[in-house]
Amino acid sequence: MAIGATMHTFEVQLADVDRGVYEDLSLRVAQHPSETDAYMVTRVLAYCLEYEEGIAFSAGGVSTGEEPAILVKDLTGLITAWIEVGAPDAQRLHLGSKRADRT
Repeated sequence: MAIGATMHTFEVQLADVDRGVYEDLSLRVAQHPSETDAYMVTRVLAYCLEYEEGIAFSAGGVSTGEEPAILVKDLTGLITAWIEVGAPDAQRLHLGSKRADRT
C-alpha cells in the first residue's frame, strides 16, 4: 500500500511593505512522501515571497513533471508566473518561459 501525502497547515501573517501586500494566510500544504521537510518549507516561503492574486501550489506538486511547484494564473486561466523551487535544469526553465510571462 502506498503512503499518501501528509497535510500541513501554516498560518502566515504576510507584510510586504515594498509591494503593499498585507495578508493573513492559512495555507494547507500537501507533503509528498518523497519530499523533504526543507523542500516543503521552501515551497511555502516561495509562495509567500511571490504572493499575488491567482497564486496556487500546483496540483501535482513534486510528483508532477509538467507543472512547477507554484503557479500564478490570471482570471482567464492563463499562466502568468512559473515558479520553480530548488535548482531546475535549463530544459525545465525553458519550458516555463514558453508557458508563462514570468519564470
